[in-house]
Amino acid sequence: MRVDVITMRLSGGAVPKTDAGPRATTAGELAIDTEEIAGLGAQVTVARLRTDGTTQACELLPALMDAKLTELADDTFVLTGVELQGPSRFAQAWYCKVHL
Repeated sequence: MRVDVITMRLSGGAVPKTDAGPRATTAGELAIDTEEIAGLGAQVTVARLRTDGTTQACELLPALMDAKLTELADDTFVLTGVELQGPSRFAQAWYCKVHL
């Protein structure tokens, strides 16, 4: 599904809403799958935002591990989960707006 994503956290901390100007959005193709993650030793739900229209899609944002749908409205929703950055793990949330 084609969406615009705004990441709501930076290194695990909430991005303040008082920051000047609109937040940057990343547009791409959202895919949610169950995957076996070696570093975690379990199957988890993983959300990935990728480019579309190419044979080899590249990831536009770090994958969201253990992704859960936490809010839902007409054409927007929020996915929460864990973002892996090297050996570190941080809470992350994606505010997604569906392209209609």
